[in-house]
Amino acid sequence: MRVVLADRNRLVREVLARSLRQQHIDVVASVSSAPELESSVAEQRPEVVVLSDPLAGRKVDDVISSLVAAGTHVVVLSEDPSEERIMACLERGASGFLSHDMNAARIADAVSAVGQGGAALYSRAASVVLAQWRGFRSGGGSNSFSLTPREAEVLAAMAEGLPAKAIAKRLGVALKTVESHKIRLFDKLGARTQAHAVSIAMGYGLVQLPERAKSDFAMS
Repeated sequence: MRVVLADRNRLVREVLARSLRQQHIDVVASVSSAPELESSVAEQRPEVVVLSDPLAGRKVDDVISSLVAAGTHVVVLSEDPSEERIMACLERGASGFLSHDMNAARIADAVSAVGQGGAALYSRAASVVLAQWRGFRSGGGSNSFSLTPREAEVLAAMAEGLPAKAIAKRLGVALKTVESHKIRLFDKLGARTQAHAVSIAMGYGLVQLPERAKSDFAMS
């Protein structure tokens, strides 16, 4: 897996890079600003970008959107734990939202999960998603989505944070079959990433947040 790190602090980047390499993740670039990040991504084509929020040089929201549009998974390390910030990043396609001061080894675990097609949310972000789901439920939100039984099974597994390979193993189907179901789910839910799809599905009461989201973060 190829990863680009983007953080204003050189020491933070060095610590993260060390933890990632210990998990045999290839850090192909380490930058401090949005312009440097965009240049590195265009050159290196990483699977995952670990993006500090805020980041010098450009609005992070726009950076997330452009990276996701290019097919790159994004993990946001944020100093802002507000509901508005968390949902803004997830809605723009981020696959992970973590606290900027989280332990480097835990961040590396999250990056590994996201690189496999999963999602990673630290406790505050998971709580925000859960609160939104409860708000929809108490407000009488209706389920207007028509899911097949297999799509519902895949969605439930996604909510547990399982990557596609693990879902395929659980359901006894081919990996390509799971990927096809995920594509259809994303289309029905209007989502761009697994984290975003689960967030929307919870809002409509299609799935519930698993218990392990109450730990430091939920990830796959």
